[in-house]
Amino acid sequence: KDYLKVVEEYPADAAITPGTFVALNSDGEVAAVANEQSGLMVAVEDNFQGKTISDNYATGALVQCWIPQRGDVIYGVLATGQNVAVGAKLAITTGGKLTAVATGTGDTVAIALEAVNAATADARIMARIV
Repeated sequence: KDYLKVVEEYPADAAITPGTFVALNSDGEVAAVANEQSGLMVAVEDNFQGKTISDNYATGALVQCWIPQRGDVIYGVLATGQNVAVGAKLAITTGGKLTAVATGTGDTVAIALEAVNAATADARIMARIV
């Protein structure tokens, strides 16, 4: 759910998976981030080219970068090894993926809207930006 429709377009520094958090680098390209300090943009599927959320962007391709606002719902990527319940606090980790926030650590960027077990592989998760 994108209430303000704030989308920018930048070339990809490397392959990017839709649903991951990205930020501009010094070359004016976007790359996956490792934490929320780098910015809060999410690569979304390139539906203008008939692509789906399962189609990664190639290096150099123009990436549709959504700038979510508080309350927006994203379809993000939960990092491998995570098992979260509804209401779990989520932070950004390496590769622009989401990870559970340990008690008292990390900056919460989203709240899980569904229970997801990504024990053996990355998984999609619906989450609300906070």
